[in-house]
Amino acid sequence: KDTGHVIINQTNNILQFQKNLKGDPTVVIPKVYLEYTTPQVLVMEALNGTPMSQLEKLRGQGVHPELIVKRGMRLFFRMVFQDKFFHGDLHAGNLFVMPGDKIGLIDFGVVGRLSDKVRDSIADMFVSLAQQDYERLAHVYVEMSPYNETTDVDQFARDLRDLIAPYFGLS
Repeated sequence: KDTGHVIINQTNNILQFQKNLKGDPTVVIPKVYLEYTTPQVLVMEALNGTPMSQLEKLRGQGVHPELIVKRGMRLFFRMVFQDKFFHGDLHAGNLFVMPGDKIGLIDFGVVGRLSDKVRDSIADMFVSLAQQDYERLAHVYVEMSPYNETTDVDQFARDLRDLIAPYFGLS
C-alpha cells in the first residue's frame, strides 16, 4: 500500500471529524500533531479511555451503559443524517469510554460519505423498521441496490420479516 496516501487520508478524515463534531462535549476525537506528522507517520493524541471491547473493566469503572448507548446513537445519527460523513469502522476496539462518559473514536481509515438520496433512503429504512413495514423496507433496499427484473421483492420482504420480526419487543 501507498502509506503516504493512507496517512494523508486518515489525517484529513480526523480533521473533518474534528470540524464536524466541534462543540460536542460528549465526543472526543484525538488531536493530530501536524508538525510531527509525515506521509509515513501519523502522530496524534493518545486517548486515555477504556475500549468498549473491555466490558468487565467498564462495569468496574461505574460506566453508565444506557447513557453511552444514547450518546453513541446520537453520534451515529448526527454523522449519517446531519454531516453525511460517518466513521465506517465502528466496532468495540475503535470506541472508547472516556472520563465523564464521553465517547472517544480512533482509526479513521474507513469513512463514508452519503448523498442526500442515500441519506433519505436510510431514514426511510429506519421508519420502515420501526413500523415493521417489511414490504416498504424491501422496496427501499432494492431501490438502493443493483438489481434486475428477476428480483423478487415480495419474497425479499418475507425474508426480511422472518429475519427481523422475532427481535421486536426484546430488550
